[in-house]
Amino acid sequence: MTAYSQSGDVYPVRRLGVHPPGAYGTLQASDLLKTTCIHLDNYAVPVVSIGAANGVGGIKIFTFPPGFIKRFGTRALLTFSIAADKQADFLDGTPEGDVGLGTIAPVDADALGTDATDDDWGTAAALTFDAFGIAAPVAIASEADGVHDGTVDPVELYLNLLIDAADLDDDVTTEILVSGDVWFSWLNQGGAE
Repeated sequence: MTAYSQSGDVYPVRRLGVHPPGAYGTLQASDLLKTTCIHLDNYAVPVVSIGAANGVGGIKIFTFPPGFIKRFGTRALLTFSIAADKQADFLDGTPEGDVGLGTIAPVDADALGTDATDDDWGTAAALTFDAFGIAAPVAIASEADGVHDGTVDPVELYLNLLIDAADLDDDVTTEILVSGDVWFSWLNQGGAE
C-alpha cells in the first residue's frame, strides 16, 4: 500500500516518478521543486560476494520522470538487520561495510564511491552490525548538487550496500533488510523528447 503525505497546503500531492511498494509519497514544495520521501520497511537488498572479495548489492528505490534531473540534496536515516535464515552466510554477527545512494547498483567489489555512480546521491556511510543488526539509525549525507541526464534513459536511484570480504562467505548470495527513510530534493529541467 502506498500512502502520501504533504507539508503545507498550497500544492496538491501527486505521484511523481516510480517507487517500490512500501514507499510513501512525494512532498511537493512547488510545481518545479520536489522533495520525495521513500519509506522502507524491512526492504530486502540483495548482496553477492564476488569470489573471496567484498559482497555488494543494490536495489532500485525510485525512477525519475524523463528529463535532466537537478539534485539539490539527499538524506537518509536507516536501520539494518539480517534475517535468521541468512545469518549463516556471514562469518559472525558483526559484519562491517558501507551503504550509499547512487544512480547505479554496484557492479564489482570495489569500495562504494570508486565507480563514482554507486554513491553519487548519498555519500557512502560505514556500517557495523551487532548481533546481526544495526538498531541506531545510520545517517547518509548528501553529495554536492548535480545534474543527471535522463533524457534518453530515466535516472534511477539505488540503495547500495557493500559488506567486507572478511565478514561474508565466498561466492554467496544473501540479503540485508533495510528500514527507514530516504529524502531527496530535485527538479526536472526538461529536455526529454
